[in-house]
Amino acid sequence: MKIKKNGKVVNLTESDLRRIVKRVLSEGEVDYTSCFKNFPSWLRYESTEIGLSAEQLGREGKPKKVGGSWRPLGTCEKFQKGELNTGWLSKITDKGAKEQVITKTAQWCMRHLEEVITDLKSGEIKEHINPNYIPENNQSIEEWSKNHNFKEDIDNLSRTIKCIYTTNF
Repeated sequence: MKIKKNGKVVNLTESDLRRIVKRVLSEGEVDYTSCFKNFPSWLRYESTEIGLSAEQLGREGKPKKVGGSWRPLGTCEKFQKGELNTGWLSKITDKGAKEQVITKTAQWCMRHLEEVITDLKSGEIKEHINPNYIPENNQSIEEWSKNHNFKEDIDNLSRTIKCIYTTNF
């Protein structure tokens, strides 16, 4: 692509355009809340090992760099509630470091959801149900989990993963 800059014609490659778009997007706050519009209300954020680890790191609050790599700032809940750019993350002035923390948090969230999908497909559901979830029609959790069609939830979780990926990468 050719553009005119200061009276000169400059050639931009596809990778140049990708870097420009990524820089423009990273200058603003990225909002992941739309990725979670069909997120199951019954699902726990910390029901897998990776979800639990992310939740514990989120409680510590301050992003850490371990072995040259940033740790995630919390669970998928931070994305769903739009709380990603609050707290310690809002205090990071280095945009590269901030982007690395967001990327790592997105990766952990997607891995957690992939593990949940695997468990749902194999029928391992109970550990993923939020203990505060109250099923409709006053059913018990056991009754609800036997009658609920998890295929739609699996599809929604797959769409959530794709949305997080396309928003972040």
